[in-house]
Amino acid sequence: LAAGDPASAVTYLRGAVAKDLENPEARLLLGQAYLAQGHAQPAAKELNRALTLGHDPVRTSILLARAHIMASEREKALEVLNKLPDSEQSRGDVAALRSAAQLEVEEVLEAAVGNLESLLEADPENVEAARALALVSLRNEQLDAARNFASQALRLRELDLPMWILSGNIELKAQEYAAALPLFEQAMKFEPQSAPGILGIVRARIGLGEFDSAKNELGRLLTAFPDHPEYNFLKALIAAEQDDDALAREALQKALSSDANHPSSLLMYGVIQHKEGNLDQARSLLQRYITQEPDDLLGRKALATVHLSSQEPALAVAVLE
Repeated sequence: LAAGDPASAVTYLRGAVAKDLENPEARLLLGQAYLAQGHAQPAAKELNRALTLGHDPVRTSILLARAHIMASEREKALEVLNKLPDSEQSRGDVAALRSAAQLEVEEVLEAAVGNLESLLEADPENVEAARALALVSLRNEQLDAARNFASQALRLRELDLPMWILSGNIELKAQEYAAALPLFEQAMKFEPQSAPGILGIVRARIGLGEFDSAKNELGRLLTAFPDHPEYNFLKALIAAEQDDDALAREALQKALSSDANHPSSLLMYGVIQHKEGNLDQARSLLQRYITQEPDDLLGRKALATVHLSSQEPALAVAVLE
């Protein structure tokens, strides 16, 4: 694990756990290795077991809270942190994890971000604060800040697949595809079957115009995850980039048949329907997209364009307000 090979660590530690089911240290290290691979649920399972077996409650609880936050289990993370002794509540990593768990709650979002900024200013090596601030900065499309926070977090914890994925996603958002690609490739060294890693590589290859390589990577996704919801959407994206609207339409229909509310597919299919002059279908698809992503300006512009094509200027203005 310390050598940067969590996949081998998982194999070894699973064997160690099988030989001694009551070994708390092996359970904790296995949970830690799963965390490094971005596997939140199995990490939480092993860390819970280590806690039950009496492993250091502070060290184990901090890792367990990280696993719950990674799995978007905010309440569980807070419950774990709240059980720590009062003497540990002021620790920088505990306070950062508590604030990170609150980033999904609109009412306390501003306060949580302020706490994270204060924690990182007080301790530039607070990796949990840097990680959380990178994530919230990406959500707010503050890409320079997101990149700086992510770089800071990676310097502090290089053996962390989710941080490499986050860094790659920041570069994708910035349309810096050449910068994104090696970040996702580094993530794949920790977990060769990482779905987020494969998806990132596919998107980076598409952005670079390397469509054959993107198709090959997409084949890897299909092999490892036959029912992955992004497969048909990305197949459609590659087809659209190559001006094959018929193939794109077919792939999007398959994507929406398995997930009728897949946001990216709704947006893309709406744009294609508008391009083909099917205004009613385009309007319906884009309205469904906006219902899910009300703050997305690209989707609103697409819907406004449909309204203009339908001689509905007032509705177009209303969509953009």
